[in-house]
Amino acid sequence: MMKHLIIFTCSFFIYLTAIAQSWQIQRDSALLFDKQRKPVEAVHYYSIANKNLPIDSFQTITHITLLKGMGENQLRLSQYSNAEKSLVESLKIMDSLSMQMHPLYAIVCGRLGQVYEVIDPKKAEAFYVESKILTEKIFTAFSIEYAAACNSLANFYYNAALYQKSEILHLEAKQIRATLLGKAHPEYARSCNNLAAVYQAIGDLEKAEPLVLEAKKIRETIEPIKASPVYAITCTNLANIYRDLGQYEKAEALYLEAKAIRALAEPIKAHADYAFACNILADFYAINYEFSKAETLYKEAMNIREKNTGKKSIDFAQSCNNLATLYSDMKKYAAAEQMALAAKDIWDNEAPAESPDHAINRNNIGNIYYAMGQYPKALQYFEQASRLWDIQLGTHHLYYGDNAANLAKTYRAMKQFDMAHQFYTIALNVQKEQVNKIFRFTSEAEKQAYIHNNMDATDAFFSFYFKDFDHRKASALYDRVLLQF
Repeated sequence: MMKHLIIFTCSFFIYLTAIAQSWQIQRDSALLFDKQRKPVEAVHYYSIANKNLPIDSFQTITHITLLKGMGENQLRLSQYSNAEKSLVESLKIMDSLSMQMHPLYAIVCGRLGQVYEVIDPKKAEAFYVESKILTEKIFTAFSIEYAAACNSLANFYYNAALYQKSEILHLEAKQIRATLLGKAHPEYARSCNNLAAVYQAIGDLEKAEPLVLEAKKIRETIEPIKASPVYAITCTNLANIYRDLGQYEKAEALYLEAKAIRALAEPIKAHADYAFACNILADFYAINYEFSKAETLYKEAMNIREKNTGKKSIDFAQSCNNLATLYSDMKKYAAAEQMALAAKDIWDNEAPAESPDHAINRNNIGNIYYAMGQYPKALQYFEQASRLWDIQLGTHHLYYGDNAANLAKTYRAMKQFDMAHQFYTIALNVQKEQVNKIFRFTSEAEKQAYIHNNMDATDAFFSFYFKDFDHRKASALYDRVLLQF
C-alpha cells in the first residue's frame, strides 16, 4: 500500500512539475513572438500561459505581466475589446496589490489610453494623463520614460485636433530626448516627426518641413528603421507637406516608398497600416485626377478596414467619405451622396465632437450637393463645416479659407453676389497669408509649382469679379495676385 502511495505521490509531483514547466514554456514562446513583433502568435501563447498559470500565481506580478503582454498584442491586432479586458484585469490586480506607483501601472494606463482612443475617446485622456503623472513621480520630469509619456499624450491631443496642447508636449519630449539621447537617436527623430505633423496640421509648413527632413535623415541612416513602418511614417508626413506645397512629383515618390514598406507587413491584406498607406496614396491620385488608380486603392483600404473593424468604425467611415469625394469628382453623384451620408452617420455616432472628420465630411457633402445643383443643401453643409473649422483651427487656416471659397461659389450660384464677395474676400485673405508663409522658404521653382497647382482657384476669383461683381472691389484679389510676381 505504501509503495503505491509513493508511486502515486511521485507521479503527481511529476505532473505538477510538467504543468509548471508548461506555462513557463508558453510564456517564453509568447515573449519571443512579442519581441519578433508577431502578435497573432504572441496572443496565442500568452493565452495558453495564462490558462496554465498555477492558482497561487494569479495575484502576482507574473500574472500582471502576462496580461499586459497579451493586451499589448491584442491592441496591435486592433482587437480592442479583448485588449481592454486584458489590460483592465492587469490594472485591477495591481490595484489590489497597491502597486499604483509601480512602472507597470503607468505603462498599462498608457496602453488603455490607446485602446480607449479608438473605442471610447472620452475615457482615453484620463488614462494618458494618469500615465504621465505617474511616470513623472516614478522617474522624474527629466527622464526618457517621462518623454515617452508626454509623446503619447501629445499624439492623443493631435488626433483630437487639440494642436496647441499637442505642440507643447511634443516640444517638451523633444527637448528631453535631445539632451539625454542626442540628436542622432531614433527617439529624437520620433519627436521631430511628430512635431512636424502638428505644424503641418495647422498649416505652418515652414516649421514642419525642416523637422520632418531632420527625422528622415536620422532614420534612413539606421538600416532596421529604414525598412520599418517608422520610416514609412516619416515618408508619409514629408509627402503630405510636399502635396500641400504643390510639389506633386516629390510627394508621389514618397507615398509609393511608404506603401512599399507597409506592404512588407504580415499578413498584408489584414494590416491597418497598409490600408492607411493605400488610402493616402489614393488621396494623392484623386487630387491629380487619376481616378482609376484612386478608386482601386480606396476600395482595397475599405475592404481591409471592413474585415478589421467592421462597417461602423471611424476608419471605415473615412473610406466611405473618400470614395464619396472621388465619385463626386467622377460625376457619379448618387453614389457619392450615399457614401458621404453613410460616413456622416458613422462619425456622428462614433467620432468625438472635436474631431476634424466632422468638418471634412460636411464640406464634402456640401460639394456633392453643389455639383448636383442643390444649392440650399450645399450651403447648409458648408456653413456647418465653416463653424467647425473656426472652432478647431481658427479663421486663418487654409481649410477655413478653402471652405470660405466653397461658400462664396454657392452664394454666387444662388445670385447672392454681396454674400459671395464677402466669402471670396475671406478666402483670398487666407490664401494671401498662406502664400506669404510658403514663399518665405521655397525656391523659385517651388513657388511656380504652387502657383500652377492653385490656378483653378485664382481663375474662379477672376471670373466672379469680372462677370458678376464690381471689379473695383477686388482689392483682395489684386493683393493675392501681386504676391506671385
